[in-house]
Amino acid sequence: MITYFKYVPHGFAHVWEAAGWIKTPALNGTHHDHYSALMQAGPNCKLDQDGEPICPPLETAA
Repeated sequence: MITYFKYVPHGFAHVWEAAGWIKTPALNGTHHDHYSALMQAGPNCKLDQDGEPICPPLETAA
């Protein structure tokens, strides 16, 4: 089983959560947490034709 992770700026995390990604606590308490969250593809993520989770485009957060 493959687990997918992405660094996502905090301002876009809500878009990724709506797409089925889960915010992890992995960066909590680190200097990286000031800027972004580590998101993990959840079981409800939509998959592309290759079976990989779809990453929402940043334009959808505007």
